[in-house]
Amino acid sequence: MNLPYLVRLDPDRPYNWGTAPDDGAITVTPARVAVNRYTFVTPSEMKQRPRRESLVKDILFQETIAAMVGLPGSGKTFTALDLALCIAHGRPWAGKDVSQGPAAYVAAEGTSGLTDRIAAWERAHGVLDSPNCRFLEEAVNLLDAGEVAHLIEALDAFPEPPKLLVIDTLARCFLSGDENSSRDMLIAVDAADRIRRRFRCTVLLIHHPTKSGTGIRGSSALPGALDTWIDVRKKNMSVQMTCEKQKDMAHFAPLSLTLQTVDLSDERTSLVVRPSTPAERQAHAATAVDQAKAPNRADQRRGQVLSVLEGMGAAGATWTDWQEACADADIVLKDGFNKIKKKLVDDGTIVATVVSNKTFWQRAPGATTAESGDDSELDDPEDGDDFRENTDEDQDDDAWDAE
Repeated sequence: MNLPYLVRLDPDRPYNWGTAPDDGAITVTPARVAVNRYTFVTPSEMKQRPRRESLVKDILFQETIAAMVGLPGSGKTFTALDLALCIAHGRPWAGKDVSQGPAAYVAAEGTSGLTDRIAAWERAHGVLDSPNCRFLEEAVNLLDAGEVAHLIEALDAFPEPPKLLVIDTLARCFLSGDENSSRDMLIAVDAADRIRRRFRCTVLLIHHPTKSGTGIRGSSALPGALDTWIDVRKKNMSVQMTCEKQKDMAHFAPLSLTLQTVDLSDERTSLVVRPSTPAERQAHAATAVDQAKAPNRADQRRGQVLSVLEGMGAAGATWTDWQEACADADIVLKDGFNKIKKKLVDDGTIVATVVSNKTFWQRAPGATTAESGDDSELDDPEDGDDFRENTDEDQDDDAWDAE
């Protein structure tokens, strides 16, 4: 009787299903059941999968990777801490219902400032302790598989699996890695995904934007891997959150929080965030409109550079004299000056005349003002411009928030 066997006709080829002949002319190996690592499913099977559940209604979802992105001092650590404690206590966050459960917080930038912030949150919310929210007081190298395994072991020790893991900040957990390397970023994302799958939790990465304040710093592999991307910005005591990405869902409406001072013992104070009142939201919106109407920084600087030229006389000035006058006026240094001058030439605001083999620059006849346009090239500190600004993004939020 012919029985099913795995028949290997050629040693250099994989096994194939066949039938052993009765005469035994072909050497056969008894069939072994192999477990395939990959399994395809039908659309019907996919539709039977449970829908993902909310962690924060309409904002964050369970079993996802999210990022909260903001400049130093934008209030993102206050906001992330508030989120973790609200999840741990089952209290609404930013006015939205949450799914209560244990929260874990990797305080990679240290916990010196967090102690007072936690105490302020508990006092503001009338609770004595927060045992359901636990903190790791050191960074974890997400590029090191061994360290990630140790982190998973520590999370395994929780009485219940965590519903939220906050990594604050991603940069501090990159250690020797290169954020601009897609390979390094994908390793870090894979580490976050291992934790997400293991505990079926939400992993929230706290990260910085680019120096211009838009986009996410580092490789594009990160935003591509995110399910949710929340942009955080602070103006005075207002923290504004907008949705930059919400995978497979509609973007949520902008959220407004207000920083509130809380008095602690020993004449110490700290801050907490709370949902803004309707009056505060209206004031924030009015401020945003005023800012949108105001001339941008590049337009203002270009106007200042042009005013210096006009003040040097109708005959104009050489490039060197003009540039030095701008530097003396503390308006812009050499690299920035070159870009502004190029913009003024390109839009026809200034023209050159040659007198005795010297080039003099002056306002073009009929030109009344520098035209507005795409000034991103003027405001990119990465191009080397020195606009006398602090662009160090690696200071921790505590230092900035204390100012």
